[in-house]
Amino acid sequence: MFREHTVSIGECSKNVIKQMAGIEYSHIEINEDRSAGLSYSIAYSVEFEDSNHKKKGVFVLGFTDKKTAISIAEKIGEKIGVSSVNQFDEIVSDILGEFFNTILGHTLSNWETFGIRIKFGTPKLSYNFISNLKNMPETEEYIIKLSFKSETVILDWDDLFLLVTFSPYPESELTGKRVLVVDDSKVIRSMLSSTIEKLGMTVALAINGKEAVEKNRDFKPDLIIMDLVMPEMGGLDAMMEIRHEVPDMKFIILTSSSRKDEIVTAKMLGASDYLIKPFNMDQLVERINNILIG
Repeated sequence: MFREHTVSIGECSKNVIKQMAGIEYSHIEINEDRSAGLSYSIAYSVEFEDSNHKKKGVFVLGFTDKKTAISIAEKIGEKIGVSSVNQFDEIVSDILGEFFNTILGHTLSNWETFGIRIKFGTPKLSYNFISNLKNMPETEEYIIKLSFKSETVILDWDDLFLLVTFSPYPESELTGKRVLVVDDSKVIRSMLSSTIEKLGMTVALAINGKEAVEKNRDFKPDLIIMDLVMPEMGGLDAMMEIRHEVPDMKFIILTSSSRKDEIVTAKMLGASDYLIKPFNMDQLVERINNILIG
């Protein structure tokens, strides 16, 4: 499924090493055999995620031995004016780290052409890196081998390896939960529903307290996110009616002010938490997780 994306990683890596080290690898081989090339003496790795496609993975630059890592760092060092690169030390580590980050940057730009917008975590250096996917049957893994083939030039290092995995997001405990969003602002309703749906939950919308009371009966939500100030029926009145019908209903209230009397009243009516506008979506997600998962 992701072979085309993997090919682009190989091409990006090939171009980067040519630019940074003046080395032109002439052959790219992609292997989906999990038994091939899974152990590296030195490896730079980073986790990534694509929330739009609900995928996550790991991207690894691997060296089968220190000699290969040092030799490539030496070539890069020559291009940027760094001398005395002859052992795996902090300088070599920094050079290869920058090499890895450059590959990531090129890959990020390239994958955007496929409609994939990924976020990388923090890269890390590992020794004697081993990838074990035996207990991850849904994970796709690709080994990318870059080889230098020439009848006239002999290099004193092995092939360059890259490893990339693609895994589905594990199903969240929030998946399938039902949330009723109540706000008279179309913009707020749209923002909240978009964020909540990305968490795997089902969303229903209401434009005021009166509609919320009616929708609660049919939709039967696990959580209601309720604005306080709305036409026809405000949030506090709606909470009282819903609480009468469903005594253990969970609420997050939204308010445009920090008036303590409103918040205290809502708490007395059993609100689990509150948010003061404007708020960011991370705050909302945190409260939803706390209330529905604990």
